[in-house]
Amino acid sequence: MDKAADWREKGIDIQININSLFGHYGPEIKKQAELLVDEKLVDFVATDCHRMEHLMILEKNLKAPYLHKLSGLNLKNVLLV
Repeated sequence: MDKAADWREKGIDIQININSLFGHYGPEIKKQAELLVDEKLVDFVATDCHRMEHLMILEKNLKAPYLHKLSGLNLKNVLLV
């Protein structure tokens, strides 16, 4: 988190993949993504939708707590939940 905070102070934006918040890339990545959200160190949220599977993961997790936590951040892109 310190490195992410340092980068943002230098003007570097931080982006997370939304499916990271659902554990799609493993528990450690999920934990890191949640910490970034908790620390409000996220500027952009994106998807990695290259397959129908990615959309199905997103649809399955529309009520996930961290998805709704994102709406409290000052994101530089629009997130509709």
